Amino acid sequence: MPDLERIYYATFPTIRVQTPSSSIATIRPHIDGIYGLQAGSLNIWLPLTEVEEVSALWVESSVGSTNFCPITRPTRFDGRRRVHFTIPNRSRMTRVSLDFRVVPGGGFDPASRLAQMGYFSAASLVRADHGGAEGADCRWVKTMSGHISELHGLPHTGKPTRH
Repeated sequence: MPDLERIYYATFPTIRVQTPSSSIATIRPHIDGIYGLQAGSLNIWLPLTEVEEVSALWVESSVGSTNFCPITRPTRFDGRRRVHFTIPNRSRMTRVSLDFRVVPGGGFDPASRLAQMGYFSAASLVRADHGGAEGADCRWVKTMSGHISELHGLPHTGKPTRH
């Protein structure tokens, strides 16, 4: 059974700004597995502006498929194994989005390359016991602080380094 009371997440989300363009795409086709993202991780993509098909993130519909779907709303997907990319933003508006990676607790591998580099922070679900009362309060508490990656944090100056 998966551990749903602990989650590991990228310490700093990636901020993406895609200005209108007829020729420049900001993300080439790739899978995050080439960057050492561990099995069981999920990509979370959160657009902060309105997104149309012509300014969308494109994601493989299933692993190994040649079918790609435009994503225009917040979503989660297996970016470690599914190809994803952007096309030139042919809309009239700049697209701004956040993306980050999460690993549910039971799937986290502390020996993975990114874990060893301090890429992840962690949070645990804490339940407040009210003496058996219905509707116990739950909240997420940060339990581990990772390092901001030079690759994903600002100002995007290089590759992650060991701290």
